[in-house]
Amino acid sequence: MWHDKDVLGTRAFAFPNLLSLVFVLYSAAASFPKMSLSKKKKFDKECRVFQDSWSVSYFFTEVNGIPVCLVCSQQVSVVKEYNIRRHYETHLAERYRGLQGQPRREKVKDLIAGLKKQPSVFASG
Repeated sequence: MWHDKDVLGTRAFAFPNLLSLVFVLYSAAASFPKMSLSKKKKFDKECRVFQDSWSVSYFFTEVNGIPVCLVCSQQVSVVKEYNIRRHYETHLAERYRGLQGQPRREKVKDLIAGLKKQPSVFASG
């Protein structure tokens, strides 16, 4: 038998059996606010939209709502500037850092034209 003089701020309890203990613990747990165990982010509500300026800055374009690298055709799963910039810095920065201004815009335009010639890229699947 278990005794305590002040369990949960009330008078002395004596638990003659396990069922009484379970009831008291359940009653105490019910008084705490309910919290969700899994809090998943809702990406649809965050309004992540591809920005046209990312084409020139990071050599990306949007195909069927998915960002696609103009150089290697790799897709980025979430439309966030951080993800697109990370791909650029990891794979393309050394090659294209010196290309600025009008030559850079022309290169992007040429890469987009080349990507459009690949029907599998723009086909909605």
